[in-house]
Amino acid sequence: MIAEQYDYYLYSMRKFTLKSFEEMIEMFDEKIFVNRFVEKSAIGYIKLQNRVDKIKETEKEAFKVVYQEYIESEEYTEIQAKIAKQEDDDEYRNDPDPKGYVLYNKIVS
Repeated sequence: MIAEQYDYYLYSMRKFTLKSFEEMIEMFDEKIFVNRFVEKSAIGYIKLQNRVDKIKETEKEAFKVVYQEYIESEEYTEIQAKIAKQEDDDEYRNDPDPKGYVLYNKIVS
């Protein structure tokens, strides 16, 4: 939505439609930024981010054990061998990480 505002800003300057540009600015000031749902969701997002930052290190340490067990498991070696044998590169059918452990390890790290 903000990218569209920038596009509209350039368009309004080029076409000299300053009245409609002023109405757009007023709409954002009066309708969106004063809207209590937008405010509550922003506060909720900030609280969630703070909670994630607090538990990130403990979660990282706890997940290392689970991740190491998964990498050493027979299931993981079977999946990797199966993918190596297949010739097509369909990423949905040949998912190297069906449980999402590798991706989660990248996110936590």
